Amino acid sequence: MKSIASPRFTRWIILIWIAANIFVGGMIGFFVRDSHERYVKLAAVNAQNLAQVLEQQITASVRQVDISLRSTSDVVRTLFSEKRAVADFKLSGLLTQQHARLPEADHFYLTNAAGTIVANSNFDSATTFDVATQPFFRQLQDDIFSTLVIGQPTIFPSNQHWVIPFARRIDQMDGSFAGALVVLVEVDRFAKALTQVDVGEHGAVGLLDAKLQLVARYAMGQSLSTSE
Repeated sequence: MKSIASPRFTRWIILIWIAANIFVGGMIGFFVRDSHERYVKLAAVNAQNLAQVLEQQITASVRQVDISLRSTSDVVRTLFSEKRAVADFKLSGLLTQQHARLPEADHFYLTNAAGTIVANSNFDSATTFDVATQPFFRQLQDDIFSTLVIGQPTIFPSNQHWVIPFARRIDQMDGSFAGALVVLVEVDRFAKALTQVDVGEHGAVGLLDAKLQLVARYAMGQSLSTSE
């Protein structure tokens, strides 16, 4: 008795089986690709939302620092109108009051035109932080139109903690440079905002400076790490 499975019939079966596998594989690939694209888009939206939340938190803190700097500079300008020298200002008490109202701040300084600290919120005349050599101070010296200047993160000598300087220029009545008001904020105070967001089991979020250098990083299940 002859077999009904002729060579031609067998080839058709094989071709149909191959075509079916190609179709199934193509459908799987399509759904995997579509799922991946959806995941990437969702991740991008989530990242953008997280960035906006962090930006709002950090911007609010920076705004508070700047308000404190501007209000203090108004007092200094009033004293300049009375033609009193910066070194004669007994402003450590004022800086201490401003410091107490500004939980974000760690140090509050007033310098003269040479960058020498003449008053600070800790009443410590022997502070080891060298303002005069900082790039932000040179920027304030050179730019008569400067507003709030935010310096690069730097190490505070006494405790080796990373700090971010915020500073405003102080002018004499004739417009010449008289000194600067400087607030130092530890990087940790900004970086802790990173721990308030849910980045997922395998996610991570970082804080970069203006040069896109990593200042702080946080990943779920890990401790916060800073530039230190």
